[in-house]
Amino acid sequence: MTRPEFANFGLDGTWALEGWGQEPDIEVDNHPARMAKGIDDQLNRAVEEILKDIKTNKKRQLPKKLPEFDDRSKPRR
Repeated sequence: MTRPEFANFGLDGTWALEGWGQEPDIEVDNHPARMAKGIDDQLNRAVEEILKDIKTNKKRQLPKKLPEFDDRSKPRR
């Protein structure tokens, strides 16, 4: 999952989601009374979908070797 940090624009130079937002793949309403009790149905459904995907999609694996990280303990030159 990702969270938006910057506005998106298309190859034609127009804003891709301006004024509308992204349509959800699965619509789940959070009822205010359940939210007040600490029950987040959208989050619960997202976790359910992720766990289902992990069980059914065996192709995804971690890379055999992680890339080297920059040594940020030294000042840049």
